Amino acid sequence: MNRPTGERTRCRRLRSLLQDRPGFLVFMWRRAERILPRLKRPLDRFGEERVAAWVQPVEEIVKKPLFDCRMCGQCILHFTGMTCPMTCPKQLRNGPCGGVALDGTCEVVREMECVWVKAIERSAATPYAEDMGRLNPPVDWRLNDTAAWVTYVTERDQITTGIGTGPHHVSAVIGP
Repeated sequence: MNRPTGERTRCRRLRSLLQDRPGFLVFMWRRAERILPRLKRPLDRFGEERVAAWVQPVEEIVKKPLFDCRMCGQCILHFTGMTCPMTCPKQLRNGPCGGVALDGTCEVVREMECVWVKAIERSAATPYAEDMGRLNPPVDWRLNDTAAWVTYVTERDQITTGIGTGPHHVSAVIGP
């Protein structure tokens, strides 16, 4: 069901307000980092599929309005200035494409500010600013529409087939 335009606009304003001043979001993520490992016991007892069925609706209620979350199952918000890279029309996870306009807008959707320009600006206000150079694993589409909180706990969100033992940060590729 689509929300009325006024409600979408209010949601977008609140999202921008929180993401542009990410202190509260970082505070909440740090709490989540402490709480999420407690899912290990129910995961062992009931299984990943069952626990994900309980967790995913809560995750959607929290993350969709706050981050325009696309439920990719491999959340990297804390590495990208609390900005979801999956909202990029090209779904890029490791930085902006070469088509960012000089005014910071997206080449695909001209009226949209580049997701990665926002991520870079916002990351400066987080303790994770250094992680903007992190090379994120390619999207594992098998995890699409799954609970990222569960894949985070099981570390399935970091399993890659492409980068293996290669560099994991741009500083390892680009010299001083």
